[in-house]
Amino acid sequence: AASMVNKVDTDLVFISGDLTTDGLLPEYELAKEKLKQIKGNLAIVPGNHDERNLGWKLFPEFFDDTDFIHTYDDVTLIGLASSEPDRDDGRLGRGRHRRIEEGIKKKKTTILGFHHHVIPVPHSGRETNIIEDAGETLDIILKNEVPLVLMGHRHVPWAVKIHKTLLVNA
Repeated sequence: AASMVNKVDTDLVFISGDLTTDGLLPEYELAKEKLKQIKGNLAIVPGNHDERNLGWKLFPEFFDDTDFIHTYDDVTLIGLASSEPDRDDGRLGRGRHRRIEEGIKKKKTTILGFHHHVIPVPHSGRETNIIEDAGETLDIILKNEVPLVLMGHRHVPWAVKIHKTLLVNA
């Protein structure tokens, strides 16, 4: 996978989680080693698999903060942890909704990324595990015309545009 990514001239690679299967120390060590092969800047949020067992404590030790706002030349990337330890479902919550609004105020093109998805992903099995507060999250995204939202979780590549927002599932 690193060789495929390295073939593309990128400024930034966003990873929407599930670097591990069970959030165990050897899995984190292997993921850290493999990610060193990717050239350029990485921005990573945890997935539900990363927060299993004690993975929720290990993730920040290996990959920095689970929630962040990174500002680049003309882009603001807001990364948020949507996972809950030892649960498959997720939520953002009011505190992270405030982070989205804080990042949007930076007056740059905003990209938002998290693990779970805010709308069902076709052909991914049961339409479960959208974040619990998907309606409120989607409302903030659409009202603020966030141009790009990056998600993962169901492991089925898919994209859809709603108004001025492109929602992309890894």
